[in-house]
Amino acid sequence: MPITYAELNGPLSVKLDDQFSDRYRPTVRVEAFNTAIRKATAALGWAMANRKGPEEALRELTFLRVFQTNGQGGVSLGDPTLGHSIWNVLGVYARPLTVQPATILPLDPSVSQYRDDLAFSGTGDPVERVTVEEVPMIRTNFLRNGNEILAGNTDRVTFSYYIIGDASSLGFTTGGQELRVLPQSATSQQLIAISYLKKPQEFTGPSGTTDFPQSFIQTLVEWAANTISLPQDGSPTLYQSSEKDAAQLFGFIA
Repeated sequence: MPITYAELNGPLSVKLDDQFSDRYRPTVRVEAFNTAIRKATAALGWAMANRKGPEEALRELTFLRVFQTNGQGGVSLGDPTLGHSIWNVLGVYARPLTVQPATILPLDPSVSQYRDDLAFSGTGDPVERVTVEEVPMIRTNFLRNGNEILAGNTDRVTFSYYIIGDASSLGFTTGGQELRVLPQSATSQQLIAISYLKKPQEFTGPSGTTDFPQSFIQTLVEWAANTISLPQDGSPTLYQSSEKDAAQLFGFIA
């Protein structure tokens, strides 16, 4: 369940001893809450990168969607039809089974598409995450997931994915930041499923919601109060500060 502005504003007023005055105007509070949201977003990025963020605690931000890849086996992570931005990829599934019967749409080879007509049924081939530097070595190494040598064997083919970023050109416009799945010959214009966290939204005024879990309310209120009335955390580096913040959000010892 998302957190509303009111759920943060009430405890913040108590913490600032400002229940009955207008000392801290709504614009100040909104910016303080958004500062706390940005701080939490940085902390979550650290936690996910270091495998310390329990995904179960982020279910309000977690989505699983089916996509059709472009001709290079890629998916644009900025597809506007999603209605939000993909922030952190949790997992990728090749050859996903879908609840509805699936067909491949006739799209331009440079175009990938979110398939809002298809729902993931809960199974698919695992896809290993690799780095861009590994991709050239994977192609001809049959021991590596995503190699082209076994791509033609439907029973033995394996898969991997990497984040390539923006690989567009004048004649091949992919839509910005892109995730690609190997082997390309087996994933070109095919279906894949992606589990991901969406980017948390900020408040635009003294209303609305942010998609953090309810368990984050107290921490966000404390950070907002610090932004308004207290000096910033004196941690010497951004990494150490994010580690400390993640520990506070998730309750583990940094």
